[in-house]
Amino acid sequence: MIDALALLALALQAAPPARTVNDAELGPAEAFTTHGPATVCLRELVVRAGEGESVQLSYSGIHYASLILTRRGGDTLELTEGESFKNRRERRQRTEWRQTGMALYRVDRLGEVEYQLEGEAISGRWGSAPRAFVKGKGLRGDPTDRQRVKGVSFEPADAVHCDRRYDYGWDVLLGDAPLDAGTRPTDEDKEK
Repeated sequence: MIDALALLALALQAAPPARTVNDAELGPAEAFTTHGPATVCLRELVVRAGEGESVQLSYSGIHYASLILTRRGGDTLELTEGESFKNRRERRQRTEWRQTGMALYRVDRLGEVEYQLEGEAISGRWGSAPRAFVKGKGLRGDPTDRQRVKGVSFEPADAVHCDRRYDYGWDVLLGDAPLDAGTRPTDEDKEK
């Protein structure tokens, strides 16, 4: 029987490289993959990967970026955070559930289960609530999805210690800001 780490290694070999605008390669998947247990951040979007799981930056562009969360067993979730995404909820659509800093709404597209993640009580880079979408083979469209999306949250960027912290936008593409901004320490991490 193949163990979880062997499956993860096989998945990484087949994983496409991280990309940016015009399908340009940022580098091999391994260079943009963080193995759990770890916390990977994309602005205010926080993904906590458990043991045997990984998070890969798959795209960083002008207006959005995407992370791939590979769960134990090989199921994947694609999380896409952007600063200009249209609200795809229907008028008066009810929340599927809430978890740390966000409300989730089901917004299936092209026959694929997908959720819109809306930040609550938090402001993003431009003073508005952050918005992201999650889809993937790991989602079923039933109450078990709550467990599959556990560990994903919106949190203030300066309040979370991240093992990797990615960004996107013109300043990143032009080299004025780093793609991998490293970590931002919490008060516990700061020297006294």
